[in-house]
Parts: sequence; C-alpha cells; structure tokens
Amino acid sequence: MCWWLVAAPTVSWAQVEDVVFSAERTGSATSVLVTRGHGLTLGVEAQVMPGLSSPTGFDFVPVMPRLSVGWGTGDTLRVAGSVHAHGAASTDGVDRGLGGGASLGAALASPGRRVWTGFELDAGWLNFRSFDDIYRNLFVGLDTIAALDVDPTTSLFLRFGGLVSSQREDTVRRGQRSSTTFAPRIGFGAGYRLTERTLVSLGGRIAVRGYKPRASISAALGLGWQLGRSTPQPPPPPPPVVPIEDRLRLVEHPELVCPEGTYPVGQPPPYGTEAWCIRVGDDEQLLRHGPYLRWHDAAVVAERGHYTDGLRSGTWTTTFPDGAPLSEGAYVAGRKDGPWQQRYASGDTASEGAWVEGVRHGPWTYTALDGVTTTGAWTLGQRQGTWIDVDAEGTKIRTRSYRDGKLKHQSEP
Repeated sequence: MCWWLVAAPTVSWAQVEDVVFSAERTGSATSVLVTRGHGLTLGVEAQVMPGLSSPTGFDFVPVMPRLSVGWGTGDTLRVAGSVHAHGAASTDGVDRGLGGGASLGAALASPGRRVWTGFELDAGWLNFRSFDDIYRNLFVGLDTIAALDVDPTTSLFLRFGGLVSSQREDTVRRGQRSSTTFAPRIGFGAGYRLTERTLVSLGGRIAVRGYKPRASISAALGLGWQLGRSTPQPPPPPPPVVPIEDRLRLVEHPELVCPEGTYPVGQPPPYGTEAWCIRVGDDEQLLRHGPYLRWHDAAVVAERGHYTDGLRSGTWTTTFPDGAPLSEGAYVAGRKDGPWQQRYASGDTASEGAWVEGVRHGPWTYTALDGVTTTGAWTLGQRQGTWIDVDAEGTKIRTRSYRDGKLKHQSEP
C-alpha cells in the first residue's frame, strides 16, 4: 500500500465572488501529474486568499483548509482519484462555509514512460451561511494534462481547461436567484522526489473568472511521503549488438588458417610476433580456438601449436632462431601428456621422456653437452628408484637411489 501525506498551502489574489472558484481542486502532490507508486493517497492543503472581504457583508479568514483521501495506481496507464472536504471560517464568527468534492485523473505514458498525457476532472460543492442567508455553489472542472519525467526524480507538468460554477442564493432580503460562470484556466508546475518515498510539488495557475473578466492567480506547494510499493522504473535499454568483426582487430597471415566460426587475431609479422584464432563462447567470452603461431622473425616460426576452447591441445613444437627443432610434444586439456623431446642447436637430443597430466612419469634420459648421460624413472612427478650417470665412453661414473623424490643413497666407482 502507498500513502501520500500532503501539505499544500495555496496563495490566491481573489474577490469574494471568487470564493467558490477557490474550492476547485488545484494541482499538488496528490495529482496524477506527479504522483508515482500505488495505494492510498492522503492530502492536507491550506488555500490562502489574502484580503478576502466583501461589500455584501461576508468577512472570511483568508485560509481555506482541505482534507483529501484517494487512491493512485498504474504503471503505463496511471489513474488517481480522491474525495475531499474543505471549509471557510469568518472573522466575525457568524459567516461560515463548508464544502466537498472529488477529482479523478488518468494519464497514459509514452513507451519509455517519460511523457504522460491525459485528463483530470474535478467537481464539488461549497455552501456559505450567514444568519438565515444561504449560498449554494456547485462546480465542475476539466483539464487536459501533460507531464514530462525529466529524470527519475523530476517531473514537469502543464494543464489547460476550465471550470463551470453555478451559484444559488436564498436570502431574506433578495429572495432566490442563481447565476452560472465559466472560467478558463491554465496551470503549470513541477514535482521533485527528494528520495524514492518523498515528493515536493510546486504548481501555479491562472484563471479568468468572475462576473466581470479578471485574472485570478494561485500557487500551490505540496509535500508527499510514500509508504509501500513504488512504481518500478523501466529497465535500461539493452546495449547495442555489435558484430564480433567490429569488436576485434582481425589480421591476415598465410600460415594462420583458422577453422570455420573462429577469427584470426594477434599481431603477426611484420608488425608483431604472435597470431592465433579465437571463438566466442556462450557467455560472450573470447576463447583461443584453433592454430597458434609465434615467430622469431618474419621468416622463422618459433612456436606452433593448437588451442581447443582456450586450452593447449595436440602437438606443439618450438625451434631455434635458425629454424632447427628445439622441442616437440603433446598437450591434452592444457597439460603436457605423452612423449616429449628437447634438442640442442646441434640437433643432438637433450632430454626425452613422457608426461602424464602435466607431470613427468616413466623412464627419462638426459644428455649434457659434455656427453654425460643420465637415466632414471619418474613416478607422477617425483624421482624414484636408481638413477645412473654414464660418461661419453659409456663408463658408469655415478649411481643414485631415490624414494618419493628424495635422494637416499649415492655411490661412485
């Protein structure tokens, strides 16, 4: 439920004949123009009319209080209505007035819920009594309305319409008589939401009214407080869809051939040393997928391999700057797996053995530049068992024993 408590003093420059017009419903924080949210509406207003007196004998306190109770709801089509009671007190303790009425407004929002257009209707009555003389007044007003939500906190509004008033006198001296008056009017103002649940409304109005044409000007200031569900704000528009080709700097190189559905990126020679293929994942993440190339220079490839969904896979090779093989082996799901071999620039083997899920496992052989060869076994990344070092002539020069990667014994001939 939404509650709006409104205090709206209104200042008017009026003559006594305009008292009935002062009973019309003025735009305030309860109007469909500026209220947002859903639920019950409570309003308290005080309309001030300085210098209100009459040669016919009326003497009123220049304040007309008003109490309103209503309801507002709707997001795209907003409807707000209320019933209200108002009164007038005299300065001599004899003259007094009492009245009431109702208002109903509806406004339709634009697709972005920033511009609102619609109508607001108000009707009511106001009776004055002085001794045995009675004055009864009925009025009906209708305005076309428009409002602009500048941002989520600020609304500007404009209203244009008119008011028809019928007054009936029943006096001892003049008997019964009646008259009808029409007053065109225009109003404008703004509402500002201090917080999600607090609203300040400021409005003005000009009407041409009375038995003789004259302008009556009034202004209203309202303060509202909301309890309950607020009007949901429209979601922000989705970001524009930009083709992947426009978001990436695509490249071309004769040695980089990307599979269908992927895109060549990077910076190959002559401007850089790397290039690879990517694809767009389910969550818009860019994943390396397809061939990968790294160059020493424009003529020699330093590293060649393949990615699958962002992970290294298949055979990978590296070379020396002159193009001679440096290493070769395989990856599975981003980890070394299977036989691997590494060479010296001369072409001799430096090391060879096997990897399992990213760790060395099984027999390995290492050959130093001086010809010393070391052989032994790895178990899931740890040296295990006997390791033997042999010189270039095949003579055993050292024996070592390992357990769980730790050296337990070493002997030399």
